[in-house]
Amino acid sequence: MGRTQIRLPKSWVIIPVIALLAVGLGIGLYLHVSAKAVNKPVNLSGLYWIYFREDLTRLQPLDPSLVGQTLSGPGTYALEHNASGPPLPAGVIPVQLFFSYADQQAAIKNGGILPGVTTLADDPEYWPATPVSEQRNPLTYMQDFAQADKSAGYSTLLVPGVDLMSVPGATCGQGKGQTISQAYVTCGLPGAAANAKIFVIQTAADETNLPVATSLAQHAAAAARAANPSVIVIATISTLDNGVPVSASAMDKAARDMLPYVQGFEVNTTASTDSRYITFLHYLSGS
Repeated sequence: MGRTQIRLPKSWVIIPVIALLAVGLGIGLYLHVSAKAVNKPVNLSGLYWIYFREDLTRLQPLDPSLVGQTLSGPGTYALEHNASGPPLPAGVIPVQLFFSYADQQAAIKNGGILPGVTTLADDPEYWPATPVSEQRNPLTYMQDFAQADKSAGYSTLLVPGVDLMSVPGATCGQGKGQTISQAYVTCGLPGAAANAKIFVIQTAADETNLPVATSLAQHAAAAARAANPSVIVIATISTLDNGVPVSASAMDKAARDMLPYVQGFEVNTTASTDSRYITFLHYLSGS
């Protein structure tokens, strides 16, 4: 069978040639510029930020101007177990971090609250640091934690782990046909926000799975605000996803997808990945 010769318009030939030239000259640079042109810059000073004290101490010298933008917004918080190390930057609010209601009670009764702290955080998770009784009934104990804070004159920050939905013998957990994120919402953990100033949704474990992370942020934030319309809702962002490095561009994409539902981010980083977090801030701010 004869082969039909097809003549393409000259412009059709030119376009692939230009594309090939772009590859030869460095298409990576072209894609980076295009991505920055598409993504609208986010005002870092317009968001709430939560750091671990030791992380903030490392990050600030890496890019004082950029990190400084995250310190000048409506609220920046530093989680700490003790007050050791350099003083916190001006305006940063210290938050004493607990992993259980039991530890909070002991600290309040025994004078263990750190000087200058006005906010206490509860981070119950499926791990040894949280008593099994609290793992199995986290909502009740978080409510008790917030009530104890109120009685003692402290504000409350809650960071319940999504993995609590996998605790054996829990009063409510992941059901058949449910994802762990769906169970987190249907079991009512965001309802603990009723008496909290800040509620943190632990989205970092799914930040490279955007549909899951965004859905969790959307539905958990809605549930938290239904319980407390004035609560500040935060999502977690990490340079590592279950130990696997996350690129700055992936963090940027996750942050942008969740921003319609949350008011800021809690940062998880390490000394070996701090530079990646700084790059993420550059991407997010468009700088």
